Amino acid sequence: MSLLLNDGMGNFVFNAAVSVVTSHLSVALGDADGDGDLDFVTVNNGNSTVSMRLNQPAPVVPVISAVSPAAELPGMPVVLTGTNFAAGSTVSFGGVPAASVTFTSATSLTAVVPSGVPAGAANVTVTTAGTTSSPRAFTALQVYNETAACLASASYLTTGDGQWHYLLSTGGDVLAALQDTRAGLGTVTVSLQATGPAGPVRQDGRGNKYLDRNFRLTATTPAFPGSSVNVRFYGLTAEFDRLQTADAGLSYASRKATQYNGPNEDCELGNNSPTGEYRVLALAASTPGGGVPWFVAQAAVADHFSEFYLTGSSTPLPVELVAFTAQAQGPAVALAWRTASEKNSAHFELERSPDGTAFAHIGTVAAQGTTSHPTGYAYLDAAPPFTQSATLYYRLKQVDQDGTSSYSPVRLANLPPFLTSSLTIFPNPTAGAAVLKGAAPGAMVTVFNPLGRLVLTATADAAGTAHLTLPAGMYVVRSGGQARRLAVE
Repeated sequence: MSLLLNDGMGNFVFNAAVSVVTSHLSVALGDADGDGDLDFVTVNNGNSTVSMRLNQPAPVVPVISAVSPAAELPGMPVVLTGTNFAAGSTVSFGGVPAASVTFTSATSLTAVVPSGVPAGAANVTVTTAGTTSSPRAFTALQVYNETAACLASASYLTTGDGQWHYLLSTGGDVLAALQDTRAGLGTVTVSLQATGPAGPVRQDGRGNKYLDRNFRLTATTPAFPGSSVNVRFYGLTAEFDRLQTADAGLSYASRKATQYNGPNEDCELGNNSPTGEYRVLALAASTPGGGVPWFVAQAAVADHFSEFYLTGSSTPLPVELVAFTAQAQGPAVALAWRTASEKNSAHFELERSPDGTAFAHIGTVAAQGTTSHPTGYAYLDAAPPFTQSATLYYRLKQVDQDGTSSYSPVRLANLPPFLTSSLTIFPNPTAGAAVLKGAAPGAMVTVFNPLGRLVLTATADAAGTAHLTLPAGMYVVRSGGQARRLAVE
């Protein structure tokens, strides 16, 4: 009996001849499909039928024996070791297909963790020629994406193995990573401050913008003079986008870090000491792309660990204005501020607003120029305007010698009740004499100088009016629990 096989193109090609007998039913063994294996052929002369059973090899099932690393971020490669891998093998993480799979050999594949895999357990499987392996345990990581106030990571004990190790939050999220080249560091932790997108992008006293998260690295032995340790800081691409919007010249390639070492290492830039050490570190920053929501910035940290702030500034983030207050003092408002250090500072301009929107200049105070020592300043707003809201808004404008400037946060001064009186005095200012209106008929009217001394008394007439004559100076006029300020020129 001759067997002709279809070549897939509609052509039947002679492939083999199998000898059978002419009896009613005959059975024969032969290589019917030319693959070198014996196939089974039966011929039934009674009903003119031929049956053939081809000898097919058992399906090849891939086996995963190891995944390295066993936990990784989306967008990062992992190596799968096992058997029965092929060039067309596919890989899935938690049921999400990997977009990139590289075939190295029948025992090794490299797959990139897909961006769509949720954080947590995401077992890995390999499929080869329609057969799928048993799942292998794997954990998909994520970069910490909540706000945090100096959140400390779980501790990592260095061994000097030379490998990269993630520094994870106690909940298993990625904060940073360390290349473990120094067993002498002992136990390493990282603390994270993440302010989130609710407020404006942070900036220092000179307007240099910096990322919404910063880091503090500590170790049992945090100093390693003459050596360096490679560190990776992780953030969210959304944070980088916010910073880039505020600082248009920023890119991943231009990103840098300010490292601070000194008193008050508590994840806060504003209270760092001018006596501390500041330096700028170059960063190798990037994101894998492909929809992953994180970026990484790698630095070689020399000599010691401490605080790190990611920025686009090529100079260390300065510690400048560390305090600014506005306090009502009787009819005046006392403004006070303190700098930790100054560089080429020309002067400070004080501005006031009745509504927090429209500010007006009220005074100027000379600055120190350049100093590394703390300096305190004060200014008295002796004649703030009367306001129906009982609140005034103040801000400080710092002007450098080259004309550049930056603003402080706005401070509120809550005025005492007598500064929101319904009494009226006119003219005000006056050259000597003035008329007070709005007092209760027959009410006592008293006038005080800025020292609080009584200088004049009068009685309101039946219309609630009193005539006041005073020498030049500033006064507070009171009647019936209300008050007005009077300026005599």
